[in-house]
Amino acid sequence: MDTFLGLCPGHCTGDPEKIKIYLERLEQAREFLRGKHDNVLADLRTKMKICAEKREFEQAQEYKGMIEQIEATGNQQIVRDVIDGDALVVV
Repeated sequence: MDTFLGLCPGHCTGDPEKIKIYLERLEQAREFLRGKHDNVLADLRTKMKICAEKREFEQAQEYKGMIEQIEATGNQQIVRDVIDGDALVVV
């Protein structure tokens, strides 16, 4: 159901194209968590402009909101190391 609603790429269906989309999204998430926001922001800006050109203003506004949230967060959410067990994090 999530695949039909656009919430999931449907990689579990075994479709090679959907698996490719899933792996691309996974790599984008990894890069984002490493603090590399530039590619994500550029992609969102491109999608926002395309939606605006198509006069899909509600979708363009959603992309704009995502961009603003990422920019507001800044570098505060960078995952630097993976550690086992509990850890004390001081910001």
